[in-house]
Amino acid sequence: MAPYTPTGGDSWQVGDIRDLPHDTIPEKWLECLGQSLLRADYADLFAAIGTKWGSADGTHFNLPDFQRNTVVGRSSAAGSPSMCVVGSCGGAESVTLDVCHLPAHSHAITPTKAVCALACCTGGTGCCATFLAGGACATPTASNTGSDCAHSNLQPYKVVRKIIKALP
Repeated sequence: MAPYTPTGGDSWQVGDIRDLPHDTIPEKWLECLGQSLLRADYADLFAAIGTKWGSADGTHFNLPDFQRNTVVGRSSAAGSPSMCVVGSCGGAESVTLDVCHLPAHSHAITPTKAVCALACCTGGTGCCATFLAGGACATPTASNTGSDCAHSNLQPYKVVRKIIKALP
């Protein structure tokens, strides 16, 4: 298959990143897979992006790695410092919720016995949260449920190839 060549000329600058909706990477472009490149081989690209996406040593630099990642526009808003710096990353494909992530709530307990034992336990009248269990007073408990399984944290997505202009 012949290399893809855009029609109407190429107005992309070295270091520009774009979505590719097919599988043929154009000449002078590389897929953004986090690979390490020699600075001397890609001097213009290194001048454009530097080591913002990492480097193995003083002679290499890394391309961004967009595999299984969603791109987010940079923010200048207070309260989102991790999204203020180009090249930063975050998020997770799956998460396990903790108690602190659940809204405050309570569970009603329905008596399982016909007898409400407040009178026998405390000498008072009426029913309360203390029930007769095997002839003795006992406080009912609600059982826990759940399995601590992680759940998907992925937004709906469409897959494209992320490519970067590597050579002029």
